[in-house]
Amino acid sequence: MSRLLLVAHGSRDPRYAASYETLCAQLRRQGHAARVGHLGLCGPDVVEAARLLARQGGDEPIVAVPMFLNHGYHVAHDVPAAAAEARTALGAHEHILVAEPLGPDRLLIEAMESRLRELGVWPGDPETAVVLASAGTSDAAARGGLEAAAARWARTGWHSVSPAYAAAAEPDAARAVAGARAAGARDVVIASYFLAPGLLADRVATGAPGVRMAAPLATPADVDPALLRLVVARAGAVLRRNAGKHGRRPRPGARNGSALRR
Repeated sequence: MSRLLLVAHGSRDPRYAASYETLCAQLRRQGHAARVGHLGLCGPDVVEAARLLARQGGDEPIVAVPMFLNHGYHVAHDVPAAAAEARTALGAHEHILVAEPLGPDRLLIEAMESRLRELGVWPGDPETAVVLASAGTSDAAARGGLEAAAARWARTGWHSVSPAYAAAAEPDAARAVAGARAAGARDVVIASYFLAPGLLADRVATGAPGVRMAAPLATPADVDPALLRLVVARAGAVLRRNAGKHGRRPRPGARNGSALRR
């Protein structure tokens, strides 16, 4: 059994926290101990979530999985700081490892394609343009990673795949939709590069009225299976690295969470 501490941004929107609780419940059904800790705006925070995991016991380290889709500021600064605070709070008897963030990864593309199929959109339709809508970031490297992911996804047959941002960068969804239509796409859909519902995902939807938009990858009602596999894969990868550093074979619980990293 892996002990998974999902480190999320946080939101005042109750749908956001409910989506992560659904995600944790799904992970627990797979046999993992799982809790979410938020960096702000809602609770529980990372320290409290780590304490809840520690009370459940277990020999494996706790793995903090950054629930972010790029390597931006939160992953570089806020997640390590929160993990360090949790280590101090729990003491030397608990070991907390920090995994890589979720994105970019082709399992995220798989999850978005699954959400698009829920709208009746067949992946790789050459007459359909996809607007890849994300929260947005001022980090140029993070934007570059998203643009590269969009370019790779476009090569699977779509008319085009173009990034759009809810904040902090251009273009917004409306401009991206207009650009796709001007380039000759018969249909345009919006893929949600959002882990959970919230203000920014709503801003994309309201900013492009009349355009079909897929659900975020986790909602209070359900979680896409590819997202579950990705969370477990990130945890498994860091557990294997840790076992290798200490000359140990991964315990059975770690093997259960060690799907191949994509």
